[in-house]
Amino acid sequence: MTPRFTPHPPWAFRTVFLACLISLPLMGLIARDSMDQRQLTVETQQMQHKLQTQQRVLHALREAQHRLMQRMRQQQSSPPVLAMLDGIANALQPQIAIRSVEVDRQQQQVRLLVDASSFDALLAFNQRLETLPAKVLLENHRKTAEQNAPLPVKASIQVNFQQEAEHEAAR
Repeated sequence: MTPRFTPHPPWAFRTVFLACLISLPLMGLIARDSMDQRQLTVETQQMQHKLQTQQRVLHALREAQHRLMQRMRQQQSSPPVLAMLDGIANALQPQIAIRSVEVDRQQQQVRLLVDASSFDALLAFNQRLETLPAKVLLENHRKTAEQNAPLPVKASIQVNFQQEAEHEAAR
């Protein structure tokens, strides 16, 4: 008697072999797609990192640009004053000491409290200030009561800045 059920039917081996042959390319395609997916994930992470870095740099540049624009606005509003203070500094001589400087940007004027070694030195300083594009006013001056003071003359000078054209027209 031949058993009806054999441990391995002849067609089972061929079917399993054929299924393996068919599934091998599919497994290869799945493995390749999985590797492509990992590669794309890595590239995406690298691009996101570069993008974040560039966004930080862009943010820093915008902040720097904003600070530069603020500084330029301040410089545009104060160049006459800075130029004036530079002119005042150039007019100084060793016989003159500035005790106080008050700057009023809106009215474009500077008020100086100075000490001088003599009235002549004070008048010479005042004349050097008058060469600036400004109106110079010696408000008051007095000699100190202190004996043997190195700078016995105290004075208050107001310097009103004008536009160069106005200054030249006034001369």
